[in-house]
Amino acid sequence: MNKAFDYKKFANFAKTQAELLIPEDILQNHREEFINRIYNFTYVAGEALANDENIKSPEVARLVTQLVSEWTFHKYVDILRSDIPESYHESLLQKLAFVVYEIGKEAVINDLSVDQVCHLVEFHLNKEYKKACDSLFNKGYIAKDIYEKALSLSNVSEMTLQHNVKVVRKNRKSTYKYTVSVLIIGIVALLVNLFLPGMGISSAGAFLKIFDTVMIIFLSLYLGMVIMYMWLRR
Repeated sequence: MNKAFDYKKFANFAKTQAELLIPEDILQNHREEFINRIYNFTYVAGEALANDENIKSPEVARLVTQLVSEWTFHKYVDILRSDIPESYHESLLQKLAFVVYEIGKEAVINDLSVDQVCHLVEFHLNKEYKKACDSLFNKGYIAKDIYEKALSLSNVSEMTLQHNVKVVRKNRKSTYKYTVSVLIIGIVALLVNLFLPGMGISSAGAFLKIFDTVMIIFLSLYLGMVIMYMWLRR
């Protein structure tokens, strides 16, 4: 058991996040049921994981619960936007949440990395979603246009794109001006070494020895900082 994982608190957190991130078109027409479903699915998954003897840490329980919560959010948006009849919403979401829960739990128990867990969950979720939509269409429960719309929509892709654009605009900084400055300094150092010895200055040799040493140290430090910066931003 993972008593350290407060699934009730996490479910409330997921509910708050859903209220902040709910798309405007969903907010206008489906706010109450949307928020409640996100909370309920998160709560049920969190409670099950907190009481699962195979889950050894609260971090693992939190990860799988978060996957259930986030995928419920994204696929519920897709379901609502595709105009699948409301009578099928709960069963569809239950199937998807179950897949995320089971695949996510097995993946973390087998010590897969977070990236591997997420990719595996997404693959099986999309497979199950298509299977469920195929079933509704083949049984005549939804029309072809609704079926095609359901399969073409992807709120997670839309939100990921928007998020990445914001991050790039906000956080990525250019080293261009610093690189140009160092290039100019390097050119000046080269010119000094080319022309100073021919000026007949008696102390030119001693000066250049000190000057070149300082330039080498400076350029080495700058190169080291650039390499470190590029490594950290990967």
